[in-house]
Amino acid sequence: MAVKTVPENVEFLTQWNGFELPKGILNKGVTGCGATSVAIEDEHKTIICSPRINLIKNKVGQHEGLLGVYGDVKNDEIMAYLEKTEKPKIMVTYDSMPRLAKLIEDRSDWRVVVDEYQYLLIDSGFRSDKAIALLDAVNEFDYVTYLSATPIADKYIQKIEHFRNMPFTELKWSDEKFERIKVKRIVSSRPINN
Repeated sequence: MAVKTVPENVEFLTQWNGFELPKGILNKGVTGCGATSVAIEDEHKTIICSPRINLIKNKVGQHEGLLGVYGDVKNDEIMAYLEKTEKPKIMVTYDSMPRLAKLIEDRSDWRVVVDEYQYLLIDSGFRSDKAIALLDAVNEFDYVTYLSATPIADKYIQKIEHFRNMPFTELKWSDEKFERIKVKRIVSSRPINN
């Protein structure tokens, strides 16, 4: 496992000069640190796989030139975007990634980010065929980052053939950057009143 210490002056990963999402698994350590924004804003052709459509719609609304691909987006729309865009940036649902991958002939200069990759395991109980199809599609690309602030535990990762022996990077953040939330538990027979 490689550990990278985030510089003290960095609050969001987009502020870290020279930072690139590594190949393999990245434990970003905290949520909302801008890892997806790094993938959207860098100089590489990038596909970001997301488990949820709402996240895609949110990011597409924030970033001009970002194409969202999910069920009702037609292949013709995707092909038109790929033909006219020099540095394509695409966010796609896990389910639509196999369809998107088939439309890209030369995959050599693309990067893929599987955001919130722990959902592959979480959702596998009722969607294992979709998870396998996503992993098969992603395997067709040379540079893939599996991204999460809550990665799959190592004891499980080592049992999944696809992830076994994959490079693992963890980001170490300064404790001073993040306010600690204190949870106060309250027992009540009528929670609605609390």
